Amino acid sequence: MRAFIALELPDSVKSKMTEMIAELDAADAKVKWVSDAQMHLTMKFLGELSQEQLKSIKREMLESCNALSSFSLTIGNIGAFPNKRNPRVIWIGVEKNDKLVEVFNQIEKIAVDNDVEPEKRAFSPHLTLGRVKFVDKYSEFLTLINKVSCPPETVEITKLSLIESKLTPSGAIYSPLLELMLD
Repeated sequence: MRAFIALELPDSVKSKMTEMIAELDAADAKVKWVSDAQMHLTMKFLGELSQEQLKSIKREMLESCNALSSFSLTIGNIGAFPNKRNPRVIWIGVEKNDKLVEVFNQIEKIAVDNDVEPEKRAFSPHLTLGRVKFVDKYSEFLTLINKVSCPPETVEITKLSLIESKLTPSGAIYSPLLELMLD
């Protein structure tokens, strides 16, 4: 089973993301936009897990993450990977803070303890808006992603989830396997 661990987003953030998508979708690029149901902050993609790994990860999350408290994140600024001149992923930035890094490190430890490969890239928190399938180098979309603004906003994060990701021809379907409320 494919799975990942994510922080769930408040409705205010999902609304902001939907507004950004509406502004960007007016342009002439082919983009697979993220639906409301799939909006989250991925902390760790776990990949394919055995039932034993899944059971152990759930147990360790309950033991070590259950005591986590809610915390604030600041989101804002639109960016792209690898860059805005050649975008493949459009995102809203998430400012790193000590609490977010602590949660990431705890999740990474749980994953590695359960034979999941450690992250090779530096932790770069972001909220994915869409994946670019095609954009012409003269597209108005490239101008638009530099003009659309996303003022910084601080939000409270109150839920951490272990989520199954089933791939289907029409896209991934997410199902929560474990939800932890952060007090």
